Amino acid sequence: MLTFGAVELMIVAVVALIFIPAEKMPEFMRSLGKGLARLRGYQRDFTRMLNQSDHMADQLKGEAKQLSERALADGQLEGKLQIQESQKESPPGPKPPS
Repeated sequence: MLTFGAVELMIVAVVALIFIPAEKMPEFMRSLGKGLARLRGYQRDFTRMLNQSDHMADQLKGEAKQLSERALADGQLEGKLQIQESQKESPPGPKPPS
């Protein structure tokens, strides 16, 4: 994702030398390091949040499957499944005139 190695930091330092006076360079590099650390923290948090939501989605899918299997076993969904199958056979929309 977001990686800065030694080469990239050296390029930033050389370009910064052109535009930033030498006496302000340590402060600039310190600020740059803090900013990169903050960005890495945001990246880590975002990745963690995506992994958690993926895990939650898998859990919900498993629970939904268990509930539907239990309802099928109890005979609660048989009528609803027949209705859904008949709706698949006839296309939605207005019916042609007879």
